[in-house]
Amino acid sequence: MRGAAATLLLLLLVCCARHDPEVERLLALLSEGQREGRQLAELGPEHADGIPAILRTMANDDRRNVQVICIEALLRMEAGREAKGALENAAAHEDVMVSDLACLALWKVDGARDPGLDRLVARASADPRAAFLLRRAPPLPPTVAAELAAGAELSVLAALGPAVTVALPRIEEALASNELDTRLRAAEAHYRVTQDPKRANDLFAQEFRGDNLFIRQRIYALWSDMLRTMPEKARADLARFRDDENEALRGSVRELLGG
Repeated sequence: MRGAAATLLLLLLVCCARHDPEVERLLALLSEGQREGRQLAELGPEHADGIPAILRTMANDDRRNVQVICIEALLRMEAGREAKGALENAAAHEDVMVSDLACLALWKVDGARDPGLDRLVARASADPRAAFLLRRAPPLPPTVAAELAAGAELSVLAALGPAVTVALPRIEEALASNELDTRLRAAEAHYRVTQDPKRANDLFAQEFRGDNLFIRQRIYALWSDMLRTMPEKARADLARFRDDENEALRGSVRELLGG
């Protein structure tokens, strides 16, 4: 028993000894509401010694902005199971922005399917912010991917990307839907899952040639996102429409591609 107690005491001392001056400086600014404190979320694994200070701050300051920045920092610093307790508390936060982000962080810490993952997936089907978070998820084990793909909405499939290729037949079927909204969501899911923009761009271009300004704006936003996430493939394929006979399509593609 003496040996075990001594080992525990040593571990506690080591943990308490860990500190990072830059983390502590930014935490102080964050607590004061200073904008510079947000830079904490940009620090990487080289500042992992500051994790204990981040966990203490999360335990003592329940404000949304503080919690979100701290969780982002834990993600960037690749925190391990030492952060699980703080993240579980944050996952129960009344603010969904905090709780959703905490669920994602817990998933990365655990590396396995858990209630937080299931809740985030469920919310992603209706909330674009949750779907965006889901896109940051770590690679899914094949069995978990298959389970999630079986009944997931198109927006969730798009967020999960290549991990859910098993859902491609359902996505292909949705591409032929009579409902435009379904076709657009299926097109986004198709290019994210296959990492090939051609099918989606054919559908987007066809619908862009219509006169519906709202649809054009929506497709333009999808193209902008496509160019951010898969720039080389998206640029190469979008170039097919640079000289399209439709003036609106031609002009928008050239604008997206930079001339």
